[in-house]
Amino acid sequence: MAFLVDNEEFVRMNTADMRIDLGLHVAEAHSADEALNPIKDEMNPDLLSTDYLMPGMTSAELAREARLINPAVSILFVSGRAEMNGIAPTRFA
Repeated sequence: MAFLVDNEEFVRMNTADMRIDLGLHVAEAHSADEALNPIKDEMNPDLLSTDYLMPGMTSAELAREARLINPAVSILFVSGRAEMNGIAPTRFA
């Protein structure tokens, strides 16, 4: 199961549609804060795909928390930003 986290609804919907077309079960959240509760409630996604830059809890913080709960979860950071300003390498595991 893929869990998509992105504050931009259009991007999140299109990404979900692509994953569904590939035969994946998809869950969605519009923020890292919103995503954390289902993960704590034993959602156990195989893939956590999260926008890198979102308001509130950062995607790096979400990744750290998700890995504490489920060390096997694969994490994919995505960004629509073309430039790297504000995007720093992150170690979360």
